[in-house]
Amino acid sequence: MSQKLFKILLISVLAIGLIILGVILSRAKNKKDAAQIQTNIENPFGIDSDDTSFGGPGNNSGNNGQTNPDGTPTDVNTVPVDFVSNEDSPIVKKISEEPVAGGTFVYVERDIILPEEVSANLVEGYDFTGYPSLKFGDDRKEVLDVKTVLNRQTPSPALAIDNAFDTTLKNAVIEFQTKNGLAPDGVIGAAMYKKLNELQGIKPKVTKAPLKETVEFVRFIDRANGYIYDFPTRKDEKESLVSNTSIPRTYEAFIGLDKTKILMRYLKNGVVENVMASIKKADIIPTPGTKVIGTLETKLLSNKITFASVIPNTQKMFYLSKESYGTDGIIYDTKTATLKKVWGSKFSEWIPQALTENTISLTTRASGIFPGNSYILDIKNNSLKNIISNINGLTTNVSPDGKMVIYSSYENNSLKTLLLNITTGQISDFSPTTLPEKCVWTKDSKIVYCGGPASVSPALYPDDWYKGEVLFTDILWKIDATTNTSKILLDGGKIPTQIDITNPIVNDKQDYFIFTNKHDMNMYGVDLSKL
Repeated sequence: MSQKLFKILLISVLAIGLIILGVILSRAKNKKDAAQIQTNIENPFGIDSDDTSFGGPGNNSGNNGQTNPDGTPTDVNTVPVDFVSNEDSPIVKKISEEPVAGGTFVYVERDIILPEEVSANLVEGYDFTGYPSLKFGDDRKEVLDVKTVLNRQTPSPALAIDNAFDTTLKNAVIEFQTKNGLAPDGVIGAAMYKKLNELQGIKPKVTKAPLKETVEFVRFIDRANGYIYDFPTRKDEKESLVSNTSIPRTYEAFIGLDKTKILMRYLKNGVVENVMASIKKADIIPTPGTKVIGTLETKLLSNKITFASVIPNTQKMFYLSKESYGTDGIIYDTKTATLKKVWGSKFSEWIPQALTENTISLTTRASGIFPGNSYILDIKNNSLKNIISNINGLTTNVSPDGKMVIYSSYENNSLKTLLLNITTGQISDFSPTTLPEKCVWTKDSKIVYCGGPASVSPALYPDDWYKGEVLFTDILWKIDATTNTSKILLDGGKIPTQIDITNPIVNDKQDYFIFTNKHDMNMYGVDLSKL
């Protein structure tokens, strides 16, 4: 091989190598940027993954190197699970094809489209409602219609099919009237027309209000472009596009009570922007199969919003606004587009959960290496009651009636989950071992549905889970909070895809459960009626 050819080959190899290296570095940077966006938007701590002062990777103590007889590390808290074999269990249904920013159940009321009634007669019917009175000597089209129907009697009068009201027809009319209890006057009027309709099986037309039906959908927002979709929970419906107004990089969305007002949070030039979006043409599916795509009208809100929570049974939302002096608690009325400051604190690190318009749960942004506290804010009486104190890794989920709270703590490089009766102060163990935000209460505060990991790996909780450094493989649980008894509904290990449940919601009938899967950020649903 000549020296010149060798140099050309060497330069080519080096060039290709540099190109491949550039692609690898570019992908690594994009992956890091995406992870950072995920941390900033999704993580309730707002912790930078490189910030070891808030429990980043530098503070993770890891495994102690010792193992149990089965080979698992001694510091792994394996949750005992009695797996239930249920061959009829439905596979978790994937609702979205792309990551979602948020979702909830919506109910669309619409007219029921019924098929037209078909006469039992296999011949053409004549509805004589509204026909004019006919008498001997008339010559018109309506006479022909009457003759046609009279000839269908048994025996048939064998009338000539024409427009003439002649003597033969008059005699046939008198005979018909006599047989059917009508005055035999030989004149065809309203009473005889009614009998002719009955002869054909045609019932009088009655004006009725249209029948209505309520159809359940799952409304969700696409993260990439902000498009809004409705996905049906029953098989005979189709998914529909509600709005194709583009709001790119929408990473968080809170849907209001009427389902047409949505607080959407998105990234723009590295800054989180907040808008209140209103869906226009809200009656998105007036009839089956009809495609009506709505649009969004948006109102720009403060970019100081850190966390938000929809206030149940109202058209209002509660959000926290980070100020130079601390944090303000704001109630925003989506109907009137007005806001009201209801609370303030010099401390800025809070996670809110709205229970009612006057009751807000506030928990400090906790970390496994720092103690947290939880409070109940009574806006009406301007009081702040401490319910949990000095718990490392504290996260909470308060029942809608404000009487119970599920909370977790970081202990021995793992999780511990407890149930507190706020009224009595009684604390009980809670199964499964999980993070409270992986659970959802029913409206009556009696039942809880939770995603509980089959095993909990050693890590700094909840920090590492929020940052995506730890992911779970969940089992779906149902817990009766009145007796604190737990039951496995769906074994996650028997599902073709791994699920790590976040943002869980159960519908009012408790027969359908939806959640975002942290493994891929898509939305999934489970038909609880089949379990």
